Amino acid sequence: MQMTSFLQIVPKEVFVPRDYQEESILKGLRFFESKKGQNEIHVLPTGAGKSICIAGIAERFDEPVLILQPSQEILKQNYAKFISYGGHAGVYSASVGRKDLSHVTFASIQSVMAKSKGKYVSVDKFTNYRYIVVDECHFSLNPKGGQYVDFLAMLHKPRVLGFTATPFRMYPYFDTSMLKFITRTRPKIFGKLGYYIQIKELKDRGYLCSTKYFSLTKDFDRNALKVNSTGADYDEQSLRKYYETTNFKNDIVDVVRRVNKKGRRVLAFASFVEDAQYISSTLENSATVHGKTPKNERAQIEKDFKSGKLRSVINCGVWTTGFDDPELECVITAKPMRSLSMYYQMFGRALRPSVIKKNKEAWLIDLCGNMNVFGRVEELKIEMDGIGLPCITGTGGRMLTAVPLNDQETPTDKFGTRL
Repeated sequence: MQMTSFLQIVPKEVFVPRDYQEESILKGLRFFESKKGQNEIHVLPTGAGKSICIAGIAERFDEPVLILQPSQEILKQNYAKFISYGGHAGVYSASVGRKDLSHVTFASIQSVMAKSKGKYVSVDKFTNYRYIVVDECHFSLNPKGGQYVDFLAMLHKPRVLGFTATPFRMYPYFDTSMLKFITRTRPKIFGKLGYYIQIKELKDRGYLCSTKYFSLTKDFDRNALKVNSTGADYDEQSLRKYYETTNFKNDIVDVVRRVNKKGRRVLAFASFVEDAQYISSTLENSATVHGKTPKNERAQIEKDFKSGKLRSVINCGVWTTGFDDPELECVITAKPMRSLSMYYQMFGRALRPSVIKKNKEAWLIDLCGNMNVFGRVEELKIEMDGIGLPCITGTGGRMLTAVPLNDQETPTDKFGTRL
């Protein structure tokens, strides 16, 4: 297959790793070279440059490396960073129109595990890879197994190194759910935390921008919502009913307009596609993106948004990972959520420092009481529990992993400025 325009990336600079990125690279190389011990994860916050660490490891390691990622957007970013080192890489992904292998290959797990007539059609091509990097590795874990677990089981004792900003997954727990650190889950792919750097350290060193929180929940009543059967999120029917009763859509419109008038573009996350479409149709210079938005249309919306032609994008179910816009100054969470990962990834879209505005301040606006449950993103912290195993704590040292979600729904801290 010929290279599509999607991957026609001309190297413009060589990325020199920062000190913490170099530390991750060196520890990753030592992990691969040791050829023994448990599979590891490296935790680097949103904006820390995981793709540079991945590229550094793949470029310096002598053996063939397969790099798996869950989406074409992330594949594009990782591939671009790698070839900036001047190397060559294969790409195996149907969605980007390439299926070629090389010493270093970037692949989507969906293409690797593709089936035809009930049989795997591609897996045999990858059985010689013993060194695997999994980006956004929290996606690889599923209580019921899944494609990653099945694929790795087909390889001969692979060494697997995972990268993520959110090292936890939701698991059922009696009548609710619980966040578990991904080295403590079953089925078990990763057993050791190999490297991490705290969000606050990156912010203090200027690698993430400053933040300002706005809590505009008014009288949003999370207690009026029902939890779904898994305990991991809110019931769709109760959400729709509550939105209709409180006229919530127009509240979102009002807030977006107010932010736009202050000269800031807005990326807002809504619960339902039809609500997102209503909101963007009511606003000027606005658009909607969601899971079924055609690829070309989505790319054009992203281009228009980054250029400033669009002043807001109302998002439903996408752009939580793989969307980078260092000039974005405002994110609005306009959906109540029980997922810490989703909460962090959404606000994380605005945390990258600007290359134009040296003193950029990200406005993080919550309309549904999420802040009061999860706290400030820069205060999320990896710590060791009483038996020396990693866990996640939040504002005020509040434990967020290994705690039933029902116990987290009671807000413990109210903060945020009026807009």
